[in-house]
Amino acid sequence: MNYQTKLLLAAVAVTSVGSSVLAAPAPGVNPGSVTALPTTPRSVLAPGPVPAAPATPAPTGPCLAELSMNQVDVTRSADGATYNVSVTIANIGTEPAVGSQTAAGGTLGVSIAVLGIGRAQTYFVQMADINVIHPATSRTFTGSIPARQVTSLSREITARIDRGPDAPRCAYDARANNDGLGISVPTMRAWFTAGNATYTRVAPWAR
Repeated sequence: MNYQTKLLLAAVAVTSVGSSVLAAPAPGVNPGSVTALPTTPRSVLAPGPVPAAPATPAPTGPCLAELSMNQVDVTRSADGATYNVSVTIANIGTEPAVGSQTAAGGTLGVSIAVLGIGRAQTYFVQMADINVIHPATSRTFTGSIPARQVTSLSREITARIDRGPDAPRCAYDARANNDGLGISVPTMRAWFTAGNATYTRVAPWAR
């Protein structure tokens, strides 16, 4: 074998060995287990829900509403069969006074009673429900009393703010001495006998 033939055989051997080394996978690496990493963070690809702002808790302390019965007006009907009563109630507090409705009726309202000798109650009616009276405002509620319920033995007609046992927190207020107002029946009768159409009493705390 001449010198050129030996060089040719050596070159072929080296080339075949190098090709087999390049074609074999690296030891200890499973090509199927290699995955590409995402280039974008997961929080950007699929953001989670934004948490809602916490709700403001309902107030639980003493109510800052203050209802005041400021005025009662009584008008006799043209046929003399009824006494029509109007009651003006103001909220002199800083929070709305709120009532609600239940199966038994309103939990905040206005009642009228007729009192006889010894302040015995001879007539009573729930005149109106109060749903809300806002601070620094007043509302007028109306009702009527049959004239036959106001007799010569009647001494007083009383209007009062009534509150049910299951009323909301702000149906109640701190003061009770301004929740009712009475009218003297003898004085009212004398006023009508003198020819006046309406008898009015303004509460001393509202003057």
